[in-house]
Amino acid sequence: MIKSMTGYGRGSASNEIIGINADIKSVNNKYLDIQVKMPVYLMFLDEKIKNIIKRKISRGRVDVYIKDENTSESKSDVVVDKDIAKLMKDNLEMLMDHLGLDHKLKLEHILLNNEIIEFKPKELDLDLVEEVVCNAVSQAVDALYNMRLREGEALYIDLAENISYIEEKVKNIEKRAPFVIDEYREKLTEKVHALVDDHGEYEFEKLNSEVVFFAERSDINEELVRLKSHIAQFRENLETSSAIGRKLDFITQELNREINTISAKSSDVCITDDVIDVKVGIDKLKEQIQNIE
Repeated sequence: MIKSMTGYGRGSASNEIIGINADIKSVNNKYLDIQVKMPVYLMFLDEKIKNIIKRKISRGRVDVYIKDENTSESKSDVVVDKDIAKLMKDNLEMLMDHLGLDHKLKLEHILLNNEIIEFKPKELDLDLVEEVVCNAVSQAVDALYNMRLREGEALYIDLAENISYIEEKVKNIEKRAPFVIDEYREKLTEKVHALVDDHGEYEFEKLNSEVVFFAERSDINEELVRLKSHIAQFRENLETSSAIGRKLDFITQELNREINTISAKSSDVCITDDVIDVKVGIDKLKEQIQNIE
């Protein structure tokens, strides 16, 4: 079943040291482009996260947001250097005595020394961190995949209906094509008879040559054969489960090429009407295919 390139998914996981929320959204893109935003201390998991996504997503711009939720256990320790604090106090008091100032020391005066209190990150078990992050990302990717699949089902219905509409118009052109030459012969013959009087002569071999020339110039059988082949290929690819967006885009370009050739070759009003309908159908296909993985 075909898949859309747009979607959203969310996952969350936690253990005794960390809690992770993962949000993933995807939009149309020619290739697979994965962008991951997460806390610096998780950067070692960048490639791991991308590999999880690549297992299920083949095309699209994929934005991943990893958020570290606060848990009951802080991720840093507060280290107080009491010796430096005592030294700071003694020196400040000595300076105040020297300057003849009253002793009105406050804690904030002592803490002006940045070395007294230091925040040191705790040593985290990276294996446990990786397990939680990968679990949250996997949940988000699964949710994203399922949404893309649901949207793909709707796209499948639209594409199938549209290609059937195009096929019906191509059949109309195919039915009409043989009568065009006969009608041209009749119209040309009527014109010739109108131009010669009862005693005039006309070389009807020239008439036949003109008809043959018209038939060769306006022959669209090859284009019709290729159109039907492209339609069959389009339907065949719709039934595959792999990424088919690029293939369908190429087939649609070929459909457009053949119908443009038919349009250039034929001046028949009925065929022209059907050609216009086919072009409208192809434009709809192009628009729909832009969102297919």
